[in-house]
Amino acid sequence: MRNINLIDLLIIVIFMYSIIKGIVVGYSSYNLKRNIISFENTIIFFLSLVITIILGKKFIMPNYMEIVNQISSKLNNDIGSIIRNVPKITIIFLYVVVSIFIINIFIVFMRFINNRLIFNVIDGANTEIRKKNRSIRFFLGMIFTVPKSIIITIIAVFLISISGVLVPNNKILQLVDDSIIYNKINTKVVSPVSTSYVFKYIPTILDNSFKVIGNDSNVGDITLYNGVTIEDGIKSNNDIDEFAVELTKNMKSDRDKVEKLYMWISSNIKYDYEKAGNIMEENYVNDSGAITAFNSKKGVCFDYSCLLVSFCRAIDIKSRIVTGQGFTGTQWAPHAWNEVYLEDEDKWINVDTTFAVSGYYFDSYNFDKDHIKESVIGQW
Repeated sequence: MRNINLIDLLIIVIFMYSIIKGIVVGYSSYNLKRNIISFENTIIFFLSLVITIILGKKFIMPNYMEIVNQISSKLNNDIGSIIRNVPKITIIFLYVVVSIFIINIFIVFMRFINNRLIFNVIDGANTEIRKKNRSIRFFLGMIFTVPKSIIITIIAVFLISISGVLVPNNKILQLVDDSIIYNKINTKVVSPVSTSYVFKYIPTILDNSFKVIGNDSNVGDITLYNGVTIEDGIKSNNDIDEFAVELTKNMKSDRDKVEKLYMWISSNIKYDYEKAGNIMEENYVNDSGAITAFNSKKGVCFDYSCLLVSFCRAIDIKSRIVTGQGFTGTQWAPHAWNEVYLEDEDKWINVDTTFAVSGYYFDSYNFDKDHIKESVIGQW
């Protein structure tokens, strides 16, 4: 006889709790209204989350440092300084405000629909149902709690899948892997939703989009990065050089100059998911590097890094390309970023223009939390 899996048992308990409660309490218009509101609030929360993420990616993230600077300039020096140094706080606050605003719009709309339509129907039916025997009321109490139980169960499976990444534990992971119920719900519901078109708007950072190949038969014993040599990758032209000089001409310090370059790349170069997919399949088309990224305004981590190197070379600032592992939010994957030397501060700083879509990665104090440095593949 197969041993009972604890994850299976947990999911069954979560699913059955609301149903058993519905049977015990029985049908009443009050309980049905509460279940409807609870169900609506769950749907509203997830819809608001998706809409907030889409709006944030389109309007907040491309201009987040400008937004942070505008807000900080209107506050006193101490608070403004904190906001500038930790801009993620401001961005999170903006996301929360937008989400709350959207949630309240949905709640007002659904309250109008409920009061004018749904609840009137329930109140009208309640009189007839009260005339039925108790077993009918218990049965209806069970039926009307099923949608709520389904939603709660799906949320539980989603949280279990996240917890396995955030708090890895071999024993728990083994239980999850062996859970028949979890894997069926995850495969049929959670995974298709999380990989759907809508969820592509969530700031995904990278998708194993960095590949290194050695001993290429066409060029001899030379290392290729996403299909090109490192020197071809960082190759610049007059347009790139002149643009970098013009962009930073009013900046005084090395830090300000590099941050200006960082802001421009992170705001104007978009992540190329199609190219990332081709690289994962080792389908290279030799169009990687700074010039390609600058002209097409898109690329993957290697392209972002090469472009920053080209910019820095144009204004005589030393820089490196670093390779290693980056945490995508669900897993560690091959990644590339930069280190830049600030001569007036006599220090190298970490800069990741690819990750900038999801936060502030310019000399960030917690940079090492989602980056593992393995090697420096070039310095210029």
